[in-house]
Amino acid sequence: MKIKVKIKENKAITLLTLTITIIIIIILSSIAIYSGKDVIQSSKFTAFSTEMKIMQTHVNNLYDQYINGNEETVNKILNMGESISGNTQAILSLDGADIPEEERDKYRLFTNEIITNELGIEGIKENEFLVNIKDRKIVSYKGFEYNNNIYYTLEQLPNGLYNVEYVKNSNIEFYIETSVNTQSSGTIYIKDIKNYIYINKWQVFYKLTTEEKWNTTETFTGNEYELNVNTLGEYEIKLGASGEMFSETKTVIFDTKPFLPEGAEIINNDLKTGLTIKDVNDNEWVWIVVPKSIYENEEYYKNGATKPANEEDYENIEKIMQNYAEDYRKSGYIDEWDSKEQHGFASKEEYDNWKNNMLKSVYANGGFYIGKYEVGIKEDRYRDYGSDSEGEHPIEETPVIQANKYVYNWVRCSQAQELSKKLAIGEKTSSLMFGIQWDMVCKYLEENATKLGATKEERQGKIKEDSSDWGNYSNIGFEITNINAKYSMNKGNTYIQVSGTYSKPKSGVLLTTGATERNSLLNIYDLAGNLDEWILEKSATNPCVDRGGFYYGAKYMVSNRYNTSIINSYSSVGFRPALY
Repeated sequence: MKIKVKIKENKAITLLTLTITIIIIIILSSIAIYSGKDVIQSSKFTAFSTEMKIMQTHVNNLYDQYINGNEETVNKILNMGESISGNTQAILSLDGADIPEEERDKYRLFTNEIITNELGIEGIKENEFLVNIKDRKIVSYKGFEYNNNIYYTLEQLPNGLYNVEYVKNSNIEFYIETSVNTQSSGTIYIKDIKNYIYINKWQVFYKLTTEEKWNTTETFTGNEYELNVNTLGEYEIKLGASGEMFSETKTVIFDTKPFLPEGAEIINNDLKTGLTIKDVNDNEWVWIVVPKSIYENEEYYKNGATKPANEEDYENIEKIMQNYAEDYRKSGYIDEWDSKEQHGFASKEEYDNWKNNMLKSVYANGGFYIGKYEVGIKEDRYRDYGSDSEGEHPIEETPVIQANKYVYNWVRCSQAQELSKKLAIGEKTSSLMFGIQWDMVCKYLEENATKLGATKEERQGKIKEDSSDWGNYSNIGFEITNINAKYSMNKGNTYIQVSGTYSKPKSGVLLTTGATERNSLLNIYDLAGNLDEWILEKSATNPCVDRGGFYYGAKYMVSNRYNTSIINSYSSVGFRPALY
């Protein structure tokens, strides 16, 4: 009995072991089968890639014969292969290869017979090709499916930076544009790459002109690329492939490079909506773009202007600025010294030095700052001198460029300049705008303030003809919901706090600074009208000039000019400085 039991136990163990062994064998067999399939598929894909490269090499040779051959040779090469017109299957294959429809008539079908007999290629057994000799491009007629992808072209191969042979130092053409996105970053647009040589995957090589080491982008296909950079300046750009540079070098300069004064902070970093900074005294400034490209544009080489030799070629810099903003210029008005009392400069030399400093800065930086608001008075007091426009009124109040302040009016032009100087930041200069600066502000709004209209003509009309849509005039009514704003019905003698919604009537109502968003463009408030604003310009008849529109006037425009005497001051005239 004991022996029988042992036999039964041994049989049980043997059957269990056998079952486990069989399962393991089945698993290993499955792995081997799948592994074998992968190896076979991988081998086939390698063969496909090899045949593609062999065909490409022969197409390169045909291309060389095409560009160097006589008319007979050229015609013979271009007529090789079969026409694919009406060949539905071929067109479908081209769809898979992402060949644009308008380019498909450039391709011809090379069958196995043509490849073997006409081209004498023996290394291609499985593939047939659609070939564009002129562009040295090949497309697999059937494609090859591998790892759930179908491949038709060399550039589609995985992990590949494959390019056909190219002629280094070839005449590669491309076009460059720039845009500044923030105070310190921008985009370089490489456009319209002319592919005279066949490159599947391009690279952009770039560096600041002050650097030695080149930076390289990832590869890309097509004829354009957007390169984002975190430093604004002058860049050198080259095109290449496979880690090698071979195009001519192009130099590009960003049109504007906003500086950041000592201690200032950026509160809006977008040039498209009005780049704005706040200085150490909480005054706010908006950047005005004056594109550096205008000095390279022959369109502005007129009226005696030529390309500036350097940043101290003040005459040509000023003339080109004037030509650039010519739609807002006016005959008989000029940035020129008249007398000591005019703008507070002791001499013509002092005035010219001040202006040249401005020209140099705008040229170098591609712009300048202006006050976000009209200059205001921080203290809770009123400035009302009735009709005493010729009195020399005190200017002891501290000027500020902040929202919801009492406007700083009743100042002469020379007083406004002295007050503007107090708003300087560190080594940067603050002064009234010169006439050319006001003109360039108008030009900046024309080119960027889409709120004024969709076309250049519409925008110009609301700058040169009627700025009622965004100005505070006596013939315009609008609503104010800013509860921190105040308004005066008696030229600033008394002010009333806005409560809830204030419906400003069609009459002369003076507002505090930045009272309503309605009267702003690109973060600049009340440029069109609340107060006229003094500038450092003179006319043929009077030494002092102010620009814009005012609260008790009707239908004025931003570009408008008024001229007056040295001693005059008004409740309707204030000022707005520039920083450069």
